[in-house]
Amino acid sequence: MNHAQQKTIDSLLIELESFNKGNIERVDLLNELAYHYSKSKPDSVFYFSNEARMLSEKIEYPKGIADALKNEAIYFYYQSEVNKSFENLDKAISIYKDNDDIKGLSSAYNNYGLIYNSYGNHQEAFKKYEKALAYNLILKDTFSLTRGYVNQANSLSNQSKFDEAKDLYEKGMTLAKKTEDLEQQANIYNGYAIIAERTGEFKEAKASILKAQGIYEKLDLPGNLFITHNNTANINRKQANYVEAIQNFQEALKYANQIGNKRYQGIVYNNIASCWYDLGDNQKALEMYQESVAIAEKIDQRTYMAGISNIALIYSEDKDNLEKLDEALALYKKVETHLLEQETYGELSNTYNNIAKVYLQKEDTITAKANFEKAIKFAEEKSNKYNLTSSYSSLAELSLIKKKYNQAIELGEKSIQIAEELELLKEVINTAEILVSAYEAKENYKKALQYQKRIDQISKDLFNEEKSKEIGRLEAEMEFKAKEQKIRLENEKELLQKEVSLRRQEKINMAFAVGMIAFLIIIILLFKNKRDKEKANKKLQNSQEKIENQNEELKELHHQKNKLFSIISHDLRGPLQSLNSFFEMALQNEISDAELKSMVPEINKNLQRTIILTDNLLNWSSKLVKRQQSKKSSVSILKVTNNVEDLFQTSIDKKYIKLTKIIDEDLKVSAVEDSLDLVIRNLLSNAIKFSDEKGEIEISATQISDNVQVCIKDTGIGMTDNQAKKVFHGELNSVIGTNNEKGSGIGLLLCKDFIEENDGKIWVEKTAPNQGTSICFTLAKAE
Repeated sequence: MNHAQQKTIDSLLIELESFNKGNIERVDLLNELAYHYSKSKPDSVFYFSNEARMLSEKIEYPKGIADALKNEAIYFYYQSEVNKSFENLDKAISIYKDNDDIKGLSSAYNNYGLIYNSYGNHQEAFKKYEKALAYNLILKDTFSLTRGYVNQANSLSNQSKFDEAKDLYEKGMTLAKKTEDLEQQANIYNGYAIIAERTGEFKEAKASILKAQGIYEKLDLPGNLFITHNNTANINRKQANYVEAIQNFQEALKYANQIGNKRYQGIVYNNIASCWYDLGDNQKALEMYQESVAIAEKIDQRTYMAGISNIALIYSEDKDNLEKLDEALALYKKVETHLLEQETYGELSNTYNNIAKVYLQKEDTITAKANFEKAIKFAEEKSNKYNLTSSYSSLAELSLIKKKYNQAIELGEKSIQIAEELELLKEVINTAEILVSAYEAKENYKKALQYQKRIDQISKDLFNEEKSKEIGRLEAEMEFKAKEQKIRLENEKELLQKEVSLRRQEKINMAFAVGMIAFLIIIILLFKNKRDKEKANKKLQNSQEKIENQNEELKELHHQKNKLFSIISHDLRGPLQSLNSFFEMALQNEISDAELKSMVPEINKNLQRTIILTDNLLNWSSKLVKRQQSKKSSVSILKVTNNVEDLFQTSIDKKYIKLTKIIDEDLKVSAVEDSLDLVIRNLLSNAIKFSDEKGEIEISATQISDNVQVCIKDTGIGMTDNQAKKVFHGELNSVIGTNNEKGSGIGLLLCKDFIEENDGKIWVEKTAPNQGTSICFTLAKAE
């Protein structure tokens, strides 16, 4: 509740005290209080409206009864008892009609429309809004007319009738500016934003949301601020700006909790679940979709249908599970039925697209084709270009499979034209590949080459874009999980503090209740109260220490994350940009064949180092975020070592290094094979990097009791004691090799983690400046 609302309510409560007698003035005050509480405290709505109704019946005041019934309908709506809401509104409308109360009829029909609209029945909502508007025209009430136009526009927008909605928004804006009605002006800006978002005009949508949000903040309207933050978050999610989306959703949830609106909570849970889905955590997404569906089922059909559609999307990804595919179809069919009943044809396009893709996975191409054609029909009617390009492309691919090349070309050309317009690079490439195949089949090689060049042209841009998105996705996942952990810990602390406060109050109340019985009982209770307080304080102290420790862990995770992205931006991007520049020079004939051949070894070295760094980064980030565990097996040390040697043979030959292996071919360890491969690869890479030309490297494996000790020894530049101490102690240290080879230090940290995860130990056996280094590790011998 904002300050202005509270001030109004306080004033009404003071005025109410002066009307102690049962009269019309008191009834009107009670109903006005109920109305003002409708946006903040539903329980208070029922309290004041119920008192108003009983008093009105006693003094035979019909308007008071009708107003009370109308206000009680709001309470029942918030309690998810929609039928009771409608029952109350019908009774109120009947009384208003009997008494020719035009203003009451306008308000009741408007409330009827709001409930229908929030429940997803947009057609009925529009009918009720029309009736309310007709009464407002009789009254010539400009404020109510403005509200009526906005409500009708919202209903039309939800039915994808965007042009009609815009016309009504414009009428509403003219009146809102005339009367300086800031709240309705903001509502109209928000309406424009929703239309822009649904038609893919994200930049325009964000600009309109900012206008609305500025007004809502000025007026201190938490319910409206929920809507703007939620809408902004949805746009950021669609644009893969996950960190911003998460922050906006958290703000939206804060406002939803502040006003206790279950419907809003269901919407946010659904949207946060979509973030988890985008981040690849389908299980977490499914849990939150189900939570959203449970909240929305009885109070918000729009959010409910969105939730089950998203659940179907997750089920449909399990391609080999026919039962899950059938469940996905059943859910999509339920959504289809609802949308047809509501004539929400704009959203039907996306539903038919999804149904078609499930039938494709079931290899039913005939039914898939029929549904793609339905999707195209509705998308064309509602100018939904985003869905059109996907449907055209899918139908073109089906035509190509059936060798209907002319049809494939016609559909593919339509798809690629829209994809180019919307800058959907992935869709451009997918459709261009279909067109290349179709034109080649028709022996039109000129056209095929044209589209192949287009693929090559945007592949480079798409590669850079996808890598940036992956980095952003990883950063968002870390931020998301860190934020969620922090919120959970804060909630635990708050609950614990409430528990301590509650227990303390209980003891005080008990002492007060029996305080006069006997002095002895008081002494006993005080002693017990003190002991409980000490226990609770100790529990709180322990919890605080736990929270502080976990906060430190979160800080360390954030610190490691910053290091990770620093390495990505410097050590990974550099070689890729160099490689990109080289290929551009080659394509433009700026270097000769001789220069090309001379640069190949350096390019190979950069690629080899980039591959190792990328592998290490992916393993490290996976460990930080997901803590994955793999199954151990019996692994041959010699086999792994030989595979790693093949990988580095070029680097070994280039430095004329002598590599000696002292390993029994039957010697095996119990470990995760990929982990052992990564450890030996990183240790051998370092040995090569820090060895001079004509140096020597020895890899040995020796059985010691039930363990196997593996050592990699080189004659290279060695380390100081200080460097050796830092190697396996959680610090990223980059050191340049003897041939200026770069490194990040991640590899050795991964070696330590993976060896310890396999129940082994790793250490620096021997090292000194210019005297080489020997690093050893132990693993359990395989049975």
